[in-house]
Amino acid sequence: MEGIKLARIKNLERVIFKSDSTSIVNRVRKSKNDITIIGHRVKETISMLDFFSELKVKWIR
Repeated sequence: MEGIKLARIKNLERVIFKSDSTSIVNRVRKSKNDITIIGHRVKETISMLDFFSELKVKWIR
C-alpha cells in the first residue's frame, strides 16, 4: 500500500507493482469476493489502483 501511495503522490500514471507474495498478487489480479481481513485490504488496495491509467501487478521470486 505504501508503494501505491507514493506513486499517487508523485502523480505516476503508468506503474508496475511487484510482490514476492503469490497469494497477494493472485488476489489483486482476480479480486474475487473475499470476506477475510486480507480480502478487505485487497479491496482497499484495488480501489487505490483505479487512480492509474495503466498498471501491472507482478509476482517476483
